Amino acid sequence: MQFVYQNIKYPDMAIENDIQGTVTIRFLVNKYGKVEQVSVYRGVDPFLDAEALRVIKILLDFELGIHNSRPVNVWMTIPIVFKPQ
Repeated sequence: MQFVYQNIKYPDMAIENDIQGTVTIRFLVNKYGKVEQVSVYRGVDPFLDAEALRVIKILLDFELGIHNSRPVNVWMTIPIVFKPQ
């Protein structure tokens, strides 16, 4: 989450229109640790949704999910809060 909040940019149009809220993003971390199938699970506004998607798509590789000593795909769902400072 630290990477997400360091790289998120609150869209100017959202600030000007006082749009805020929590965008929930869902994505798959494949058995190689790569992020795939990124989608908005619960959106707020097209500007905020697009920014949340952008940041998740640039995430660095994850540690592998392991089940029975074998790497597996893992679905993740995370909230990204947009709130003016």
